[in-house]
Amino acid sequence: MHRRVAIIGAGQAGLVSIKACLEERLDPVCLESSESLGGLWKLTDKPYEDNRASVYSCLVTNIPKDLMGHSDYPFSADTPMFPTHNVVLEYLKNYTKEFDLDRYIKYNCHVQSVKLKEFTDDNEGIGSSSWIIEYLDNGVPVTETFDFVIAASGKFNQPIFPSLSGMDRFQGDVIHSGAYRDNSAYKNKRVLVVGSSNSAGDVANDVAPVAAQVYLSCRAGLWVVPRFASGYTPLLHQRNTRFMKYVVGRILPQWLYDIIIESKINGFFDHKKFGLNPKKPLKRSLSVAANDEIQGKIVTGSVKLKPEVSTFLVDSVVFGGKVVAIDSVILCTGFDSRHDYLPESLRPGQTTPLYRWVFPISLGRRPSLAVVGYVSTTNAIFPISEIQSRLVAAVFSGRVELPSVEAMRAEWGKWVAFIRGTFNTYRPVVDPIHYSDAIAAMLGCLPSPIDLLLSDPRLFRTLCFGPAYPTAYRLQGPHAWAGARQCCLGAPTDLYGAYTAGAKVPDIHHRGRTAGHLSIFLLFSALTFFMLQYLN
Repeated sequence: MHRRVAIIGAGQAGLVSIKACLEERLDPVCLESSESLGGLWKLTDKPYEDNRASVYSCLVTNIPKDLMGHSDYPFSADTPMFPTHNVVLEYLKNYTKEFDLDRYIKYNCHVQSVKLKEFTDDNEGIGSSSWIIEYLDNGVPVTETFDFVIAASGKFNQPIFPSLSGMDRFQGDVIHSGAYRDNSAYKNKRVLVVGSSNSAGDVANDVAPVAAQVYLSCRAGLWVVPRFASGYTPLLHQRNTRFMKYVVGRILPQWLYDIIIESKINGFFDHKKFGLNPKKPLKRSLSVAANDEIQGKIVTGSVKLKPEVSTFLVDSVVFGGKVVAIDSVILCTGFDSRHDYLPESLRPGQTTPLYRWVFPISLGRRPSLAVVGYVSTTNAIFPISEIQSRLVAAVFSGRVELPSVEAMRAEWGKWVAFIRGTFNTYRPVVDPIHYSDAIAAMLGCLPSPIDLLLSDPRLFRTLCFGPAYPTAYRLQGPHAWAGARQCCLGAPTDLYGAYTAGAKVPDIHHRGRTAGHLSIFLLFSALTFFMLQYLN
């Protein structure tokens, strides 16, 4: 019997969902509202079309390619360390071609509604259901029934326009960053960029060379984090390791951890001296921009930092009593996820408990609907969406069973309490290593520290002390990939493949070991082993 899965959206989350369903021998049908795949990675001149966001022309990823790729399909060695948006789109197209996913996608299909056809519950939280989906196929109404539904339409689809005092009387042009494409409209203009995020840093940096002046208004200050550490190695290679998460993060008091991390960041760019004044420690702040160029714009004055907007006037803006003339405003104030096609009680949000930010708990231990790609993370979203999709397909196929409803509600409650306590708001933010490792354990693909320490010390060292490569989740278990080990070990060389033209590159993570380093390594290896094995 074919169990049909409707996947809504053919962006990155939709593509990995198709592949995961095929791995579990499910029958996927992907409904994509546009004429091509790629989601927000498609550069378009039609902002907000069908509530879809799109990249701007200057976008460069803030995640290195070795941490951004899929677990069994890494970026090629000749890809630049930090790909541009068009390189990422090409990667997604190649991924689709490699695994023959396009045949399962129906383009120009606009989903109108997803309705629960039937639902039964055996009083133990194990229910069953099917779904009626109404959509327009090239304008023609279609109604189909599916056994399962994956909402993979993303979270960057509803621009947030904040309520700012006096905005209605301002006569200049105002756009959201979702409609920003390039700086051509801002030559010799005085531009106000509102926001404290990656997009705010990108847009301010892009507009500054052509504008008369750029002002960057950050309500909660701003952490500017470089992509690179010393030696032009990615900063995330130092921060995003299992050793840092499972050992350092648990041993050091939070205040000391904050001091160490922030001292390192301020070593690149002193935030206090240049007036960025972030109001929260870096680890608990949502006001973070990964950028290596805007620092220079701030230093030279082409970008001037401003506090929160007090009010707008006809042709100016007021900051704490000081009037500043401006011509244009670009709001880099984020997006809300929009899942209007789902029943209201199942739409992702703070009133809909989601187990692991994926499964509506109200549907019980055997849910037939899931959300993929809804979370935010301090790392790349691609590996997160992929591990989510693998879990969804495994649950739909019956290979993995979820905990009791009570246990799922308790875990969700703890996550929400932690997020509210950390960020003082509701936002599904996850730590990439803790979150992915937890799901990998459910899937049976989390590498065993004991086995690796005894059988493959080199790989153990890489996985514990090196960056958290997504490929680690294909080393063993269901749907393992034969090339996973070599990919993990060869990643430090491949990272520089676009620049070295085949020359041998030293292992940047482990070079220069001395006997003293070795003893320290063995000590922390044992500690890491116990942490990973017993405290995860």
